[in-house]
Amino acid sequence: MNVAYVRESEFTRKHEAEGSAFSGIRIDKWFTEKVRSEPGQDVRSAMLKYVRKGDTLYIRDLAQIARSTPDLCQVTEELRKKEVRLISRKEQLDTDLPSGKMMLTMIRVIADFERQTQSERREEGLAFAKEKGVRQGRKPFEVPDFACYYTLLTEKKIRKCTLAKELGITRPTLDRMIRDYENSLR
Repeated sequence: MNVAYVRESEFTRKHEAEGSAFSGIRIDKWFTEKVRSEPGQDVRSAMLKYVRKGDTLYIRDLAQIARSTPDLCQVTEELRKKEVRLISRKEQLDTDLPSGKMMLTMIRVIADFERQTQSERREEGLAFAKEKGVRQGRKPFEVPDFACYYTLLTEKKIRKCTLAKELGITRPTLDRMIRDYENSLR
């Protein structure tokens, strides 16, 4: 069965005749997703569930089916496992041909390299910031007279949930403040 997946935007509707990328191909089932589709209407997921062994999936270009390089690798791997042939008209990629398989392999290698490089850069950046004394994360919430509040808590004159509401913080934040205060007393 020939299946087509089209992800269209305002630009593609205005500047490209419908189905021009698929002229000369008999398409049995169309999946059309609008770029600004309603939440919860993931047409791509429905299409990936629909296709089965022996089907051929036609797309206009690789950017249509994937939002990023790792996403493309995931989608093509899912199609490979289902034994679904993928044909991208723009890139002239056909996963049944050795050249198409090679191109997807290269894309996977590049995506893996990209992930590793980004991870290394992030770690280097964090280490450099730590060396310079830059504090990571959210600024700590300070309560100038926390000792008074702590005394009220230990004397059971106020409950934790009431104090958290009064200070405008969550219970876990209050618990951390109590733990930090108790550690400072030692």
